[in-house]
Amino acid sequence: THTIYHYDLYRMQEKARKENKITILEQIQFFENLNDKQGIVVVEWAEKAKDVLPVADLEIGIKVLETHRDIEIK
Repeated sequence: THTIYHYDLYRMQEKARKENKITILEQIQFFENLNDKQGIVVVEWAEKAKDVLPVADLEIGIKVLETHRDIEIK
């Protein structure tokens, strides 16, 4: 069985200092949960903290278009 940890970084200021981003992620136990071997960590708006996040194992991009959505998996 696996635990899914979901983080939505939409409100994180992209231009915030690196130290501030790390503090925020520590407060929400991001790094602790990242080390959970049975855990799956999902991060929305990861680009807002790309300077402090580890390299992703999988990236999923979703573009909302007028009549449908495009999904890209890398």
